[in-house]
Amino acid sequence: MIESMDTHTDYQLVRAYLDGDMAAFDTLYERCRLPLFSYLNKRMVQHPDAVDDLFQQTWSKAIKHLPRFRDANFMPWLLRIAHNTAIDHIRKVRPSDPLEDHAAELHSAELAPGAALMQHELIGALRSAVDTLPPEQREVVSLRQTELGFNEIASIQQCSINTTMGRMRYALAALRKALAPIRNGAREP
Repeated sequence: MIESMDTHTDYQLVRAYLDGDMAAFDTLYERCRLPLFSYLNKRMVQHPDAVDDLFQQTWSKAIKHLPRFRDANFMPWLLRIAHNTAIDHIRKVRPSDPLEDHAAELHSAELAPGAALMQHELIGALRSAVDTLPPEQREVVSLRQTELGFNEIASIQQCSINTTMGRMRYALAALRKALAPIRNGAREP
């Protein structure tokens, strides 16, 4: 058993908990409770009533998967679980995709018929272009759309912030290239 838990790493606390030391889990929980709750509150502004449930679901999933925990840093691992849990919740509550929501907003803004058609074309082209991105770039674009910062995205993707920012840069360049014909007024036949 670990005697003074506060000075031990998250990894040591996880291992101690897996060996049956409940005090190790209590310390880990107290260390991560507020940052996790804050993270979920920031991400779930549109669904504040779901934060408590997502908090519990995140801990339940983390406990279930603790035997597979291999990272030295527990918090990014826990936030990745929280992020995935929040995304699952949003998909269940609102199964439409954000681009369709954006299209509905544009149509309700009383655009001229030609402008509305152009916006609809642009959204369809954007959706298609995003679908053609490599998975890592598509994920960065998706995570940025949920207003995550690059540090958080890097933690979720388990890579450096420079890699994350590079993926975003390449994704944006690919999207600009794919959308150039529409932006320049050319339409596909």
